[in-house]
Amino acid sequence: MSKSPMPCKKGPGVARSDGYHVQYHLGKRWAYHRLVAHWAFGPCPDGMEVCHSCDNRWCCEPTHLRYDTRSNNLHDIKKNGRVYRKLSQPLADAIRREASTGRRQQDIAKDYGVSQTQVSLIHRKAQWV
Repeated sequence: MSKSPMPCKKGPGVARSDGYHVQYHLGKRWAYHRLVAHWAFGPCPDGMEVCHSCDNRWCCEPTHLRYDTRSNNLHDIKKNGRVYRKLSQPLADAIRREASTGRRQQDIAKDYGVSQTQVSLIHRKAQWV
């Protein structure tokens, strides 16, 4: 958990179904915590991602953010008791089948515990090909 004396700070607007806030800046859509990290620390180095020391996806407090590897981020998630649920190929195939019937992606996402964005990526074969 965060050792910062600063409390968590919510991003602007409403969070997406995956818990992250989104902001448009200079014509590009950013996950708001990534935009804050970019402003605070500069561009994200290759092979790194923005991690939350507070483990709150919606938090945009710069003192709670850092650049780290995916491996270290997943380790923190597990250590802090948050569940990282990676889909299996059979679940992705089931999501793709349901999406191809025209069922609302938001409803599919709720049933499988993933974001609507994840359902869209699977349906468009941008992930889990």
